[in-house]
Amino acid sequence: MDVMASRWARGLVVLLMAGATACAGDAGPDAAAAAAAKSPIGEAVAPREVEEASARVFDQEETHADHPPHGGAVVALGSHLAHAEVAIVPDSGEVSIYVLDGEGVGPSPIAQPTILAEVQTSGRTVTLEFTAVADEGSGERPGNASHFTARSDDLLRTSEATVILKWVGVKGQVFSDVVVDWPAGTE
Repeated sequence: MDVMASRWARGLVVLLMAGATACAGDAGPDAAAAAAAKSPIGEAVAPREVEEASARVFDQEETHADHPPHGGAVVALGSHLAHAEVAIVPDSGEVSIYVLDGEGVGPSPIAQPTILAEVQTSGRTVTLEFTAVADEGSGERPGNASHFTARSDDLLRTSEATVILKWVGVKGQVFSDVVVDWPAGTE
């Protein structure tokens, strides 16, 4: 269970404990708040209103994938150690892979100079070798880059694709066969 789900579950337990105490006939609505404050669970404190609980859950579930920095589809690598974003330009057949930080927002350069990926679309599979893009402004270069590109005429006018990253090494961990559906949400 990830950290966000764990915190949410602890908050739910506290809320249930507070409700049980209030229903037991202790001392009215303030008894629930008092029970929540004395919770043995620790830092979790039950929200006092349904709106507060809903707002808190919404904030926790809103993700980086809702706002990909390059307009592509984003997936987490591991337990949010890093993220991969795939963006395709159908008019040119160009595909970009961006390795992003744990929040899915900023770049996270990696040591490998290329990324091998399979792109599946319209019943065919194209294997591409993505090369690192040098960027003088950020100092990124092959062997220390977060942006990789490849191009194929087979991807011209593509409206949907499944990109399978065969191998990506990030911060000492290797991720293989990472599936990214483009645009986001397609399967």
